[in-house]
Amino acid sequence: LLVSTGIYTLSTAPQNLQASNVGPSQAYLYWEAGSNPAGTKYRILYARRVPPATTFETQQVLVDTSANLQVTTYTATGLLTNTDYRFYVASTNGDGVNSALTTLSYNGADYLTTLGGAAAAKAGYISGLASEGTITGLLPDNRQVTLTIPENAFDDPSTQIAFGVSSTANPCQQTTIPPQVDLPVFEIITSTGVQPKVPVTVKFKYAYTNNVGATHNDLTGRTPASMALARAVSTGNCLTQKTSVSETAQEVTATINHFSDFQLVEPGAASNLENVLIYPNPFFPNQGQIYMYFDRIPAGTKLRLYTLSGVKAWETQKSGVSPITWDGRNSSGEKMASGVYLAVLEGGGEKKIFKVAMER
Repeated sequence: LLVSTGIYTLSTAPQNLQASNVGPSQAYLYWEAGSNPAGTKYRILYARRVPPATTFETQQVLVDTSANLQVTTYTATGLLTNTDYRFYVASTNGDGVNSALTTLSYNGADYLTTLGGAAAAKAGYISGLASEGTITGLLPDNRQVTLTIPENAFDDPSTQIAFGVSSTANPCQQTTIPPQVDLPVFEIITSTGVQPKVPVTVKFKYAYTNNVGATHNDLTGRTPASMALARAVSTGNCLTQKTSVSETAQEVTATINHFSDFQLVEPGAASNLENVLIYPNPFFPNQGQIYMYFDRIPAGTKLRLYTLSGVKAWETQKSGVSPITWDGRNSSGEKMASGVYLAVLEGGGEKKIFKVAMER
């Protein structure tokens, strides 16, 4: 509002900040403008308390004036499960001067608690539905994580999915030598325990500014190109996933087909074909198995698949530390028939032949 001097008057604090539709990862906020005119901009802040913490963290800006929020409602997304949130709203006048903050009032308290969703009673997980396609957010330590879920990954699009830091310590038994830091362990779960039918992509930052303002780097003292994400089957038994590491973006991207505990690992380079691991064998692509993996082989190893009559059906070559993955198709992208095939591996100065089976 302009007065005759050409200076904006101070805006007044909004009134009656409330919340509804609180879920595992979002909350609908609404308030009254009070005496503020239409076109007033609003600014939203929040503070959170992630169990087992007993105090709220420092306030952070959720929506700044630059976002040009001029309505009296807002859906806060990317919230963490089973976490307490205080929300605050202020109005801003044309000179950029903010009003006093109005604090949330929710069920007689000045904070709300998000639901658990797929994380059940676990706090500090990001959560969402398979139908959303992308589930993204910041974990309690400020690490950015994103799950990308194809449309046909789950029969039920309302399947709830949660991603968080696992309570399992070092399942892949990785060695840490200072200045290295312990490699992170994550957990991905669904509300019903159902597994994806097609590959899901997980991406997370390995270097970032954490929630206390300090720089954190998972790969301090390590070589990014030598790292991969691995699925923990049991303690000391981990299966390397198809992984890429971007030093430019400082993030890890992996393709996974089974939700479980995962750890960032340094697999170590195989020098020969003495300990080749092929799994699952037999391969059942119509029963939720998405890839057959060829692991623990040297970089540059060539793989060729032949029918028992000697016809070459598919070939590829290993690059980096990720295992070779085969999706049951030939080199033309056509589905191959059920049966037994010969897998010819050449690497590390050796050549070995294995029998692999697929049943559709």
